[in-house]
Amino acid sequence: MPAKKIFPFLILLWLCSLTTVLTTAQAQEEGSFTIATTHEILEEAQDGDVVSFSADKKGLVLSREAYDKRLFAVVATEPQIVYRTGEGGYPLVRDGVVYVNVSTVNEEIAPGDYMTSSPVPGKAQKATSSTGHILGIAIDEFREGSGEKADYEGKEIWVGKIRVALAIGPVSPALFLLKSSSGAVGALDQLGNALMRTFQEPDSGFIIMRYILAAVVVLLSTTISFRNFGRNITQGIEALGRNPLARRQIELMIVFNVILIAVASIASVLFSLAIIRL
Repeated sequence: MPAKKIFPFLILLWLCSLTTVLTTAQAQEEGSFTIATTHEILEEAQDGDVVSFSADKKGLVLSREAYDKRLFAVVATEPQIVYRTGEGGYPLVRDGVVYVNVSTVNEEIAPGDYMTSSPVPGKAQKATSSTGHILGIAIDEFREGSGEKADYEGKEIWVGKIRVALAIGPVSPALFLLKSSSGAVGALDQLGNALMRTFQEPDSGFIIMRYILAAVVVLLSTTISFRNFGRNITQGIEALGRNPLARRQIELMIVFNVILIAVASIASVLFSLAIIRL
C-alpha cells in the first residue's frame, strides 16, 4: 500500500483508539465500567443485588447470609461489556467498580469500609467481622436517611445503592487489625474475637493450619535472609575500615544485600497471604 494511503489510515486508527481510551477512562471515573457474564438466577433479581450459590449448590440465589462463603457476584443490568454464556440470565459482575444495593442492617457505611453480604436478601452490609467473605470496599457513604426506609424483622433500616470496588473473597483478620482505631487493646480484642470465631467454624482446623503455615513461612524466610544477607552486611561494614580503597565496591555489596533482604521479606509475606487465601 502506498505511503499516502497508509498515513490517513493510521490517523483514523489512532483517532479510534483515542476515542476508545477516553470513553473507557470516563466510564471508569464514573464508576460504571463493568464487564459481565450472564448466569441464571433461581429467583427474581434487581440491578445491584448480591448473589451467592445456594446451599445445595444447584444454582444462584440472592444472598441471605452475612459473610456468606458462597458469595459469587453482583447483578449489573447495564454493564459496558457482556459475555453471554447462554440464553437469558442476568449479567453478573465479579470485578471492577459497580453499584451495589446496601442497607444499614449492621452499621452505617463510610468510604473505605469493607462490604459483605447480609441477612437482607440481595443487600450488602458493612463488614465488621474478620471471618467469612467480603464483597469489596465501599467508595461512597451510606447513612440513615440516605435512601429509603425499610423494615427488617421489626428493625427499621435504610436501603439504597452505593459504588463498591469489588474484591470478592475471604477476608484476613489483619485487615481489621490494621483499621483498628482503639489502639493495642482494641486490636488484641478483635484478634481474640477472630480466633474464637475461627475455632467455632466447622473447618476451623484447616483454617488454623493455614495461618500457622503462613506464619512459619514468614519466620523461616526472615530468619534465613537475615542470617545470610545480614552477615554479609556486617562483614561489609567491618571491611570499610580495613579496606578504604574498595569503599565503593563494599557499599554496593551492602546495598545489594539490603535489597535481597527486602525482596525475600516481601516475597515471604505475599506467599503467606496466598496460603491464607487458598
